[in-house]
Amino acid sequence: MGLNLLNRAKRYIFENSMKISNKILYAFVAIVVLLFAYSLYQRIPNIDDAWIGEQVYHLDKDGLVKNVLMKNYNDNQTRLLAYHKAFVYSGLAAVGLFGFSLWTLKFVSLFYLLVFFAIFYYYLVKLKRILRPRQFILLAALILVEPHIFEYAFVFRPEIMLMVTGFLSFVLLEKSFEVQRRKSLLVLGSAILAGLSAMVHLNGAVFVVAGGLILLFRKEFKSLVLFIIVSLVFVYLYFLHLNSLDEASLWLQQLMAYDSGKSDMGLKFSTIIYFLLKPLEEHMRYFHSPKEIAFSLLLLSALFFGYKNLRKELPLLLTYTLILVIALGFISPGKTPKYLIPFAPFFAVMVTVFAMDIWKSGVDTRIIIPKSGKSVAMILVLLLFVVVSFSYDAALSSLKFTPKQHRAISGQYVKKPLSETTILAPMVFIFEEITEYKEIVGLISFNERAKTDPRILSPEFFNICKNEGIDYILINEHYIQKFNLGEVTIGKQEGDYLVVGKTDGLTVLELQ
Repeated sequence: MGLNLLNRAKRYIFENSMKISNKILYAFVAIVVLLFAYSLYQRIPNIDDAWIGEQVYHLDKDGLVKNVLMKNYNDNQTRLLAYHKAFVYSGLAAVGLFGFSLWTLKFVSLFYLLVFFAIFYYYLVKLKRILRPRQFILLAALILVEPHIFEYAFVFRPEIMLMVTGFLSFVLLEKSFEVQRRKSLLVLGSAILAGLSAMVHLNGAVFVVAGGLILLFRKEFKSLVLFIIVSLVFVYLYFLHLNSLDEASLWLQQLMAYDSGKSDMGLKFSTIIYFLLKPLEEHMRYFHSPKEIAFSLLLLSALFFGYKNLRKELPLLLTYTLILVIALGFISPGKTPKYLIPFAPFFAVMVTVFAMDIWKSGVDTRIIIPKSGKSVAMILVLLLFVVVSFSYDAALSSLKFTPKQHRAISGQYVKKPLSETTILAPMVFIFEEITEYKEIVGLISFNERAKTDPRILSPEFFNICKNEGIDYILINEHYIQKFNLGEVTIGKQEGDYLVVGKTDGLTVLELQ
């Protein structure tokens, strides 16, 4: 009796295994979409929402890109010359349509993510026929659940836009090798998008390098000349806002300050050595934390176990991606993992081709049981990636924000008319207070200045604030410790400032 029931159960599972596996996959997609949708609701502002968003605000208001948040740091408050030009103007278009707000800025990146998925669908399903539509939906969910994509798809930063322009540049270039009739037109389009990528973010110059080298390796010299000329024209457009050698020098100074934390590097031998040695630390970008490690293991598994097949099926994409990775190591400012976001489609294609090959040959698709060491490795690293990613995504989704928090602080503690008040605060305080205050200066500006001005890392900090016309200080515990300010309690006098309150993890000081 018991044996008969067991056999019937096994037969039922076997006969319905495909239905069960499909339900599991559909459930995964649904959970990812619902979690992402929930995360969008009152998503906390990222520091870059404020940093780059303020540039758009001043461009819209004054016709000039600047960062008052970074006041007294490399003259940012007068004019910012090193900025993400095409992306900032993209934000300007959105603000012109919907007004300046945190949500307007955030939806810019979300719009580009939707554009990317449309392009990626066309490439994988229609053009290359690597995936069927239902399989693409699963891949899209896996891309979306990746913590950096999940976060920066709703942050006002240029990486998602760069992912669109960079990948589309590659698609057109690849297509140019497959046809002769429209070859020049395809190379032209690829060159325009590669040059535009550099305007979106200077890291996008890697797409100019990759496209040019691919054409050189393939000895497509006529196409190479066309590609270089057109892409460099768009790179040149990035520099059109520089009107003199002094401004060019200031641009370099601002750029180097963000790249190295030093504003005095300049164009000299030590700077050249600095850039030549940067790739030696590139591993820090891929193994920065568990979320990067989980993804890097998935990518390395695909390369290790499936290299021969990838080289056979994706020779151009493999070489192109390798050039991107190497070039980024030389030119990117810092080792932040978010700079890998534009490479996500290339990594995803490689992992997908490897996974499909393993799925067909190494997994019993009826009951999803691995039949080889490769398939076991793929499933394990994929599960690790999903579990780690979900943990980060869920944590981010739980953090909520409303601009009413900042308005309540202004109403409760600021006695002067806001239009006459300068406040030192976290960068995100500009939402939605930037239109109300005379000036909002970011705490991070003092943090950056502290690298060359040790007085900031002491109680002398308060005298500097007074001399620079700061009426109120809104500071969190991180910067209290960072600036070595000791114990800051309500009612205590700190230089010429009085501690008047604490709210939402912030201490409020008023100039007496």
